[in-house]
Amino acid sequence: MRIASSDEGRLRLVEALLAEQQCMTAVERFARRDAKDDSSARQRLYSDLIPLEKPAPGEQYAFEVDLDRCTGCKACVTGCHGLNGLDEEETWRGVTLMLGGSPRLPVVQPVTASCHHCLEPSCMTGCPVMAYEKDPKTGIVFHLDDQCIGCQYCLFMCPYDVPQFLPKRGIVRKCDMCRTRLAVGEAPACVQSCPTSAIRIRSIKAETVRQENQAKGFLPGSAAPHHTQPTTRYRTSWSLPDNMRQAEHQVLRPGQPHLPLVLMLVMTQFSVGALAALWLINGLLTGAAAGIVPWATTMAVGIGLAGLAASIAHLGRPLVAFRVILGLKTSWLSREVVALGAFGGAGVLASLAAWAPDKVPTGGIAIMPVSLLLGVLGIYCSARVYQITPRVLFGRLTNLRFFATATILGLGLVPMALAVALVALGEVGQVARGVGAWACLILPLLVVFKLIQEASILNPTAGNPNRDPRARALVRGPLKGAWTLRVILGIMGSILPLVGLVLFPQEDSSPAVSVILAISCGAGLAALVMGELIERYLFFTACLPPRTARESA
Repeated sequence: MRIASSDEGRLRLVEALLAEQQCMTAVERFARRDAKDDSSARQRLYSDLIPLEKPAPGEQYAFEVDLDRCTGCKACVTGCHGLNGLDEEETWRGVTLMLGGSPRLPVVQPVTASCHHCLEPSCMTGCPVMAYEKDPKTGIVFHLDDQCIGCQYCLFMCPYDVPQFLPKRGIVRKCDMCRTRLAVGEAPACVQSCPTSAIRIRSIKAETVRQENQAKGFLPGSAAPHHTQPTTRYRTSWSLPDNMRQAEHQVLRPGQPHLPLVLMLVMTQFSVGALAALWLINGLLTGAAAGIVPWATTMAVGIGLAGLAASIAHLGRPLVAFRVILGLKTSWLSREVVALGAFGGAGVLASLAAWAPDKVPTGGIAIMPVSLLLGVLGIYCSARVYQITPRVLFGRLTNLRFFATATILGLGLVPMALAVALVALGEVGQVARGVGAWACLILPLLVVFKLIQEASILNPTAGNPNRDPRARALVRGPLKGAWTLRVILGIMGSILPLVGLVLFPQEDSSPAVSVILAISCGAGLAALVMGELIERYLFFTACLPPRTARESA
């Protein structure tokens, strides 16, 4: 009887506890259990994952990642993807393995990362349509999807490869720290999803960020923090080796070719160089030979306009391309568009003036110089677009490469134009013949000089401004065929016009000789153009973003 009575009492107790549990919420049950624990033990177990108060002046929200707790489970990736309703191929947070150390003491560290909500976000300053904003109260950098035109320039500007272009949407998107959740006191998706509480949101002082970035640097293996001043803080109880690299470091994949940009850059630079060459030889052509100038000017302007039209194909939303001038104050891309657009308009006027010089007002004499100045400004802006990015190959030699392209292609047009005039008219004048011969002589020297500058990518010495081991490995590996073809076309394009050194000085050249000269110079120019197109293709595909901590999802 005693056993039966004991069992009956236990049953009544269980029924009472179950009844009480059904009347209490999960929060109440947690609070009752937590109240029985010692406060010091509770402090070790629980802490706030988000600040309880808004950032004070001079502060902003920032991610804090405890690397000792991160297991690389990618729950944060899944949570971010699901709670934010991202597209299938889209990830705003990624996890990668960082490898380093020595053979005797190797180090493997999983790292989770997303947008670092930098103090000086280069994605915002570089955007030509002002599609990025930084909240003045929280410091969160967020993207305005409806403002974006899909130019993808922020992908070049961000050192951490954060923005992602979505072709089917035609826009770029990125992490916004779940700012709508933070606004109502709810933790971001990645913070909620992490099973080890490795990710937190903290309020951090801007001055502290700058001091820590300068003193300690950023995460080993990632881009240097001086470009943007990232605010994410990675904490660990021990020091990571300086040689930490991503596991994907040895996987060499060429970058995006950006073919519309390849066409735009080469064709606009060809146009500027051609107009400059025609302007210089215009006064040297006399009589009927001067009739070649309007045709050549129209061709040069048409090439430039075609290049500008090709650039529109690079936009994800070309119908709203007119917004590109909004960022004129901060974005070199906006300045490039304005300068090259003005060059195209002035070039059309210069072409009309070449066809009807007697009908152009006195001020029309200045149209060609003005258009050339605008073209030079456009090439400079084009170079600055890439120079200010943190990519090594887009460094200080970009200006030299872009202006060298314009000079080589413009100079290559001179002997071809004179040869065509010689075929059509039979005579171009002794001075013009001399200019053609000199152009044929100078052209190989310029091409060889430019090829030497481009080949600096293969130079592994530390003093090389183009030193990038990954780019060097790409050119010697997957891109070797393109590089070889570029060199062959460059040399061929500079050698073929050398026929003009012999044939141009001959005043009694037969029509057959003139045709041979025209074909040789024309083939040389075509080879030069193809070589420069491949060079610009390598300019993009061999240039990889800096090492990041957000490559694998």
